[in-house]
Amino acid sequence: MEHVLRKGNGLIIVAVMTALLRCGTVSAQEMKPFLTLKTAKAMAEAADKKASDMGIKVHIAIVDDGGNLKYYLRQDGAPLVAEKISQMKAFTAVAMEKPTAEVGEISKAETPGIELVPNLIKFGGGIPIKNSKGQILGGIGVSGASKEDDAACAQAGLDAVKAMLK
Repeated sequence: MEHVLRKGNGLIIVAVMTALLRCGTVSAQEMKPFLTLKTAKAMAEAADKKASDMGIKVHIAIVDDGGNLKYYLRQDGAPLVAEKISQMKAFTAVAMEKPTAEVGEISKAETPGIELVPNLIKFGGGIPIKNSKGQILGGIGVSGASKEDDAACAQAGLDAVKAMLK
């Protein structure tokens, strides 16, 4: 009798493990894409290089799809005030799913309520990070120079990791 119980318990364990493995496989296939630290770092380094090549000093902030800071880089000599602005640009790009320059255009069109949203930046330098399927993975924000130069650095960061954003 004891032998039969052990054998029955063994079969139950095998059945449960098989079910768990199948569930794990399904979950892995349906897993939401996310921005990796490796990609965020590569993006920041490319934006840093672009800023150095342009002779400007900037802050570079990269956030995940929830607006949480994923990676941050401050160049030596970058203006202190630009720290928060870079993070706000990255946040705005995620929250609005548009470059911050476009948010400014929406704001000019007097979109009801846009002025009430705290921490939105309405000038260039923030760009959403999307994968090849158009899903939002995060945002990059660069601040410390002109809005055009900030935007160019952010774009350089994105361009450098296009192949990593599958």
